[in-house]
Amino acid sequence: RVLYDAWGSFGASKSGNQLTEAGGDVLPFITSRNMISRNRINYHLHRKIVVIDGVTSWTGGFNVGDQYLGRKKKFGYWRDTHLRLVGSASLLLQERFVMDWNASAVKEEELISFDEKLFPDLDENDISKGDMAVQVVSDGPDNDEPYMRNGLVRLMMLARKRVWIQTPYLIPDEAMIAAWQILASSGVDLRIMIPCMPDHPFIYRATQWYANQLVKIGVKVYTYNNGFMHAKTIIVDDKYATVGSVNQDYRSYDLNFEDNVFVYDRAFNKEMSGQF
Repeated sequence: RVLYDAWGSFGASKSGNQLTEAGGDVLPFITSRNMISRNRINYHLHRKIVVIDGVTSWTGGFNVGDQYLGRKKKFGYWRDTHLRLVGSASLLLQERFVMDWNASAVKEEELISFDEKLFPDLDENDISKGDMAVQVVSDGPDNDEPYMRNGLVRLMMLARKRVWIQTPYLIPDEAMIAAWQILASSGVDLRIMIPCMPDHPFIYRATQWYANQLVKIGVKVYTYNNGFMHAKTIIVDDKYATVGSVNQDYRSYDLNFEDNVFVYDRAFNKEMSGQF
């Protein structure tokens, strides 16, 4: 099954037809075919989720397209971060997919049932087999509050030494700017890495403007110069890290349907720090 954002995948109907002809099921995420009014055109499915057998899953920054494989000369090398989960945490991403699929289904026969085959009962031994503690979080405009934004602020405010951020778009709201200002003025090593080139020129101009403003309040802003950087990551001290689809911009905070995985593990934090 493939669930896609209709606006972000505009012009890709041929690929969908090929999948359907091959025996797959393809649906556009909540569109006018679901009786959703046109004034909700701004609400995009920005989650990037793959789940296999409810055991192995991926999420992060990679979309499905040639440019994400570095095949577009305009961008060159594509720097992104995707996270692979193996274990019971994959059921949480599977649950998110099923809920999104059912919200997008028009016909009753398109619905996926929440049965034991997809979601087997787990005992404490099953849950404890993993070697990392993770938390899968999703958010979207269907919620009254920006839970993801608030969760990211809460995570960063735990910092005593450092907060390192990668984001392709830097258009934060007042709450996020205030949090960053508090961290920078408290002596926390706050670094933000952005691309050296635009994929959307007007958005990049806004990113540059906010970068200049943040430098003035003590935030260290760097550009990634080896291609286009599309990763969405945050590293906090030596204990915490998060990887997902959330950019540091208004759209991810308020308009997009997003997901992130919060990882509470020193070894993972060390690996992410090395990549940064």
